[in-house]
Amino acid sequence: MRLTSRRRRREHRARWPYLLVLALAGWSWHHTRATRALPAAAPPLQTAAVPVAAVVPVATAEPMPLAAPVTERVEPLAAPPAALELIWSPEADHGLRVADPVPLPTVTGDGGAAANDAVREGRAATQRNAGNSLAWRRLGDACVACKLYSEAVVAYRREAALYRQRGDIDGALVQEAKADGWDSTVVIYRDQPAAAAGKLAKFEPAAGCYIGANVESDPRVRGDYPRFGELTGRGHAIYFDYLHYGQRFPSAWAKRAAAVGAGIQIAWEPNRGLGEVADNAYLQTFARDAAAAGTPVWLRFASEMNGDWTAWSVSPERFKASWRTVAGVMKRLAPNVAMVWAPNALPETNITAYYPGDEWVDWVGVNFYAVHHHDNDIKVPADREDPSDLPRFVYRTYAARKPIMVCETAATHFCRACGKDVTEFCRDRIGQLYGALPRRYPRIKAICWYDINNLTNNGARSERRTNNFSLTDSDRVLEAYRRQVATPYYLSTVITDAQAPSPARPVGLDSGTALAGRVRLSAWVRAWQDRPTVIWKLDGKPLLATSTRPFDLEWDTTKAKPGPHTVEAVVVLGGRGVARSAAKVTVGAGL
Repeated sequence: MRLTSRRRRREHRARWPYLLVLALAGWSWHHTRATRALPAAAPPLQTAAVPVAAVVPVATAEPMPLAAPVTERVEPLAAPPAALELIWSPEADHGLRVADPVPLPTVTGDGGAAANDAVREGRAATQRNAGNSLAWRRLGDACVACKLYSEAVVAYRREAALYRQRGDIDGALVQEAKADGWDSTVVIYRDQPAAAAGKLAKFEPAAGCYIGANVESDPRVRGDYPRFGELTGRGHAIYFDYLHYGQRFPSAWAKRAAAVGAGIQIAWEPNRGLGEVADNAYLQTFARDAAAAGTPVWLRFASEMNGDWTAWSVSPERFKASWRTVAGVMKRLAPNVAMVWAPNALPETNITAYYPGDEWVDWVGVNFYAVHHHDNDIKVPADREDPSDLPRFVYRTYAARKPIMVCETAATHFCRACGKDVTEFCRDRIGQLYGALPRRYPRIKAICWYDINNLTNNGARSERRTNNFSLTDSDRVLEAYRRQVATPYYLSTVITDAQAPSPARPVGLDSGTALAGRVRLSAWVRAWQDRPTVIWKLDGKPLLATSTRPFDLEWDTTKAKPGPHTVEAVVVLGGRGVARSAAKVTVGAGL
């Protein structure tokens, strides 16, 4: 995989560094193998909750106003009211907050006199010309300097809206990502039994998400799946690896996976180009061998076709023709093979052009990675990016008709660009991604981690030795992963029985909900710092403070007085509330 971009330099030259960030955000540095190292013992799990007595008073949350249409003129500013009533729609956009607009705050002075002046000048400029995208960006940057993050979010989103109107999707994505990085949002969820499923795709669970990994080259595991289960605290339902087109079906590997109740995901790569792909003896033999194996096979043929770094990055029509050839043979000869069509998360603009059609695809996949710096370049930091944002486009486009698989992902815990251990960055990204999937993306039904240290791979080209994605060579990284996949929502074996019981899934807690018995609440949080604290309150009184995603609260409602109550989650950064969500519920033993 190439690590540099040949993207055309766009008209708006001031944005090119950000476009480079976007273009590289999900590129995968794989096809590598790690060297041997001593095994690491699995660490004990730790509780994330802190005593309520330790909770300090927090200020009223500053909510994010929604961006108005770009044709609307900004009204004169006023100080926010003392108390702000928000309207929440937890299920909107699979967990994104919807709030009523509120007045913008006055300048705080946190950025100094020059920054304060820049905010005032930026506000005036956008009032004079609401269609000036550069004015909105300058206002956003000035607001960040003054710590007026909610206003900065609005400014960046207004800029992004202008780019979309002009057809500049790349520019819009850059500014939307900047807005996300400074936003503060919380949505409350409650666990409830999974609803009856309709027609399911091949090997699709009715609810929950398979966990998977690439562990063949992990020196502490070396394909020993029970050992990997001991280290991570869970068995895994899928194991994946790479195979060149032209190699035989890996029957021995499939047998090892089947022995622990797992299936295999094959990243099948035509590295000599699509010219060799044909309905011939090789392809038919591969399909028959796959069928003979019997185990579930997810066949990810020619993934990341939307980039320009593979041998199969060709015209969409030529790609789709080759895909349909492979899918047709598998459909005819290998009923245990599920075809996985998997673009890279970025670029987005050409993804749909490569889709071969619903009848040729069983699952839709997506690849992306969380790195501390893009392209091994100290000038292109990525430490403010949330990996759970990256599958958003693929999910919105295809989840209504296909189950989604995160085919390969990981987060680095050592970055060669800055030469630093970034273990806390990795732990935070694990929490962000695995905590978000059940809440934001319930149709993501599988996720696979790339468990390889690229830094020590002697067989990799030097430009690929940039990040350590291994789970098992860091006790703290392993602990974070163990904690996130411990919930029953993450499935450790492939479910082939449609009548098998399904795990509970989080759904948005709406006002008016009736609750009884023991209830598990959780929250999805976006904040401009990596480790926010969530304070749970009942009728204004603190119940629990926790800094561990997904910020769980187990509530025994039988101990509450029957009748109406208000459940509230407050996000705290630096002793100050930055976001809140509240739901009015009814509690009663007879409910």
